Amino acid sequence: MATFACRVQFLDDTDPFNSTNFPEPTRPPYFTFREDIPLINQIAGVHRLLKAPHKLDDCALQLSHNGSYLDLESTLAEQRDELEGFQEDGGRGKKHSIVLRTQLSVRVHACIEKLYNSTGRELRRALFSLKQIFQDDKDLVHEFVMAEGLTCLIKVGAEADQNYQNYILRVLRELFPYNPITVAEPMGVPRPSALLQSSRSAQINLRRGWRKKREVEAFSCSSPDRLLSSGSRRKSPRLGRQQQQNLTPCTHKDLPGEVEDTFHMH
Repeated sequence: MATFACRVQFLDDTDPFNSTNFPEPTRPPYFTFREDIPLINQIAGVHRLLKAPHKLDDCALQLSHNGSYLDLESTLAEQRDELEGFQEDGGRGKKHSIVLRTQLSVRVHACIEKLYNSTGRELRRALFSLKQIFQDDKDLVHEFVMAEGLTCLIKVGAEADQNYQNYILRVLRELFPYNPITVAEPMGVPRPSALLQSSRSAQINLRRGWRKKREVEAFSCSSPDRLLSSGSRRKSPRLGRQQQQNLTPCTHKDLPGEVEDTFHMH
């Protein structure tokens, strides 16, 4: 009966937008794994030993020395390659550990739900934090794309003003820092998928949608003389002659709360 004894810790990332990068406790206890038993049957013991705040069904195990996630359905003996270098000294006498944390899919779902349900400052903070979340755990990028997170960003951007869209563009650059085709294919995203096609034009569409909004706002604030000119009349076919004559100058304070969004997915 082969065993594998090592230090174990947990990372409180139950809320992806309010998590820490420092595993706990600072003095990790040791846990002895059976190498011939699937990890799914042993993770409850790790959870109980650490008194972790996670839901047991949402837990995953990550190796601290290389960031790889262990397959819970497999045994440690079947994942020997992942453990290569684990027993080596991590520097300054620090030993590596197996970290209990929230599964990637659960964290991604929480991120997407947060984006859809947030508005105002809360949405701005979430978008600002999302880029850092991806930088801290690159494995989230693949999971986010596969969970239609890109579609979520585009929908949120379609209803946002320029400030929010700038945050979204930063996140998109984190998802696809180079050509989206070359980045997405190694991650397992099919080339002809609608998601990949959307990723190629996402930044262009976001900018185009914002520019169109600005044109509408500028048109609404223009003077009556300009509105009655032939050029302006061609730009506003929806307004009748009588409606144009009734228009008066306005300020930004007079603008409606929402302007019709002309952003479209390609």
